[in-house]
Amino acid sequence: VKRWRRGQLSNFEYLMQLNDLAGRTASDVSRYPVFPWILKDYSAEKLDLSSPSSFRDLSKPMGCQHPDRADAFASRYAEWEEEGASGVQPF
Repeated sequence: VKRWRRGQLSNFEYLMQLNDLAGRTASDVSRYPVFPWILKDYSAEKLDLSSPSSFRDLSKPMGCQHPDRADAFASRYAEWEEEGASGVQPF
């Protein structure tokens, strides 16, 4: 982490090292390396990497990137809270 923070490793090299430490390898399809999904705009003719609107909000999980989905998850969570009062615990 220190080398990455000092700029001695690229983001790709850092993620490859994390994947290696986790036992992930391109040689085994069941343990293929994992990389974060950071792009949001897949419909533009030309991707503008200088525009923040081209990237997803990394403070939110993938399921909550769109406001409709975020509302659906919030409603589901609220229902779990109500069920929790009746003895059924949310996971």
